[in-house]
Amino acid sequence: MNRTERIFRNVSSNWVGFAINALVTLALTPFVLGKLGIERYGVWILITSFIGYYGMLDLGFRAGVNQFLTRSVAAGNHGRASTVMSTALAGLALLGVIVVVLTVIAAAIVPTLFDLPTAARREATICILLVGSAAAWQIALSPFASVFVAVQRFDISNLIGISMRLLGATGIVLVLQQGFGLIGVAAITASTTVLGYLIRWLVALRLLPGLNVSRKSIDLSELRNIGSFGIWYFLMSVTEYIYLHFLPIVVAANMPVAAVGHYALAAGLWHQINALFTPIGQVLYPAAAELHVKQERDTLGRLYKDGTRLLLLVVLPVTLVASIWADDFYRLWIGDVYL
Repeated sequence: MNRTERIFRNVSSNWVGFAINALVTLALTPFVLGKLGIERYGVWILITSFIGYYGMLDLGFRAGVNQFLTRSVAAGNHGRASTVMSTALAGLALLGVIVVVLTVIAAAIVPTLFDLPTAARREATICILLVGSAAAWQIALSPFASVFVAVQRFDISNLIGISMRLLGATGIVLVLQQGFGLIGVAAITASTTVLGYLIRWLVALRLLPGLNVSRKSIDLSELRNIGSFGIWYFLMSVTEYIYLHFLPIVVAANMPVAAVGHYALAAGLWHQINALFTPIGQVLYPAAAELHVKQERDTLGRLYKDGTRLLLLVVLPVTLVASIWADDFYRLWIGDVYL
């Protein structure tokens, strides 16, 4: 398979993953909203927004793993790839332990900081413990997800992600129908998150059979390299994290928790549109890194130009359609009662 076919396969699989995720969200949101009610739906959004901040704790370390693992694989240097992976696992496992401690503290404090219904505070505590613990596992095992980026097999990564999304959605429907409420939603979300990363772990070892993960391969100098790259990525992405996850917290601090649910519904369309563009950049990144390692500068230049044109062709029609038909979309999606 040549480079163009590989990029097309990866972009297409990313878009399929996006489409299925969007369809599941569109179908599931009104159901969850109807079963939980606007207040508990607001509590769920508040919890996921708070847990979303855990992604900032690695200071861009996972992006550094993507960078150095991709370049090592492109150069055929499996020894360094093993060192990068072993070092990353050790560092992020330690961070996972820290996340567990923070989750316990958050579970005790967060429900008392906001104007939550009294009956929902205990539920919020349990949900934070469940989702926060799953996030710790996700962080610790995330280096294995970098293998899919390094070998440019986004199709396999998307297959795992789609399977977990469909499994999670089915589980959420079942637990809500059985009356398990907010805690049931959190339990299904947490369990499918952990399961998905355990599967990535097993598949990653098959994709890179030359990878040797061991304590002896841990190298502190590699840890500094990964961290040095990661901190710049962190500084660039921190504003996006704040925008995505801080506004629901601001709303909850100043308004009834039901307002968080309304805000999340309003912002949901923008998030879905933004997610449509992301797959292009995700696929072009490892392809560009490979070309840079191999010093194919002319091809790299063409990749940037063609990628920019492709993104522009997607952005213009999608944003025009969304801006014209947003009102009708929301009325069809969730009905007038929540508008």
